[in-house]
Amino acid sequence: MKKLIWHHNNRTGGTTIENIWRGDLDIFHCDKNAFEKGENYNYERIKESDIVHLHSNGICPLYAKYYLNNEKQWKKLISERMRMTVIRDPISKFESEWGSYLERKNGKMLPHVPNFDLEKVNSPCASSIEKCGFYLNQDKDFQININEWMNIYIRHHTSNLPDPDINIKDKYKKQQIGKISPFFNQTISESYSTNSMRFFLDRNRQYKNLVVNLSLEFILMPRAPFMVDIMLANENLDKSLAGLIYANKNIKELTIFRGQSISFEDLTSEIQKLRVHERSADFKKNKAFTMDACNRQMFYMLNRDDYTLWQSAIFSGSQFLKSVHKYNHMK
Repeated sequence: MKKLIWHHNNRTGGTTIENIWRGDLDIFHCDKNAFEKGENYNYERIKESDIVHLHSNGICPLYAKYYLNNEKQWKKLISERMRMTVIRDPISKFESEWGSYLERKNGKMLPHVPNFDLEKVNSPCASSIEKCGFYLNQDKDFQININEWMNIYIRHHTSNLPDPDINIKDKYKKQQIGKISPFFNQTISESYSTNSMRFFLDRNRQYKNLVVNLSLEFILMPRAPFMVDIMLANENLDKSLAGLIYANKNIKELTIFRGQSISFEDLTSEIQKLRVHERSADFKKNKAFTMDACNRQMFYMLNRDDYTLWQSAIFSGSQFLKSVHKYNHMK
């Protein structure tokens, strides 16, 4: 059985894809928990597993790490496996991420206006988080919508706003505020550097993560497209997955459709039943995470690599489906 490296960009139908894998497969999740177990554990698990599920969320750059430390061995490992990813329209993806954080996490991890409450700081009953005016507590009164955030995002990339990695502590070391102020330690030094803040300020995340984790060659010189190196578009995922399973016997072997004689149309229907839409209809209509026309234009200009990659996935996917339809009608 041919093994697979699945590079999972968040908000690109990952739950649906998880539902098509066979339950008896050895699937290794390359995520933060695995990363903390060390290089040897991860490398051995990557070698032995049927599917390497790389959660590409910026906290687990395992592929780059091992590739740089052991180039020959890593290239050999990659050459023995199929590689797959799904790319999504950058704007739709960003809106979905913003809405997901707002709906599932109640806005607590979204960038927002600092929420410092002096009464809570002075209260003898206040928790340590309340005493420091914890930034990640995004109350409704302090929430900002996606277009307000886009103003910050655009200014950050076109002017001189500080970088999210800036270390404010260094600037104030002489004053030694940190020894007496939980507000300094937890808010001034961390608020602008939280994972969510960096996540929502980043540009071209799909392209950069793909290059880091599966190499630039995966994009520029794919091996046997849709047979060995597979790049799908999220917008046509149901039919693309059906075509992939229908035409690629190695992928089919990994799925719940293994051993079944099933038409392309029936595959599409079955995958649509497995499709998971995590955001509610009400949230999809909410203007709090829908970019206006001006911000859409600026976002596209600032994320050209992602946009080009997505267009490539759309075009190559449509060509692949045409060949699948042609083959299907010939049978």
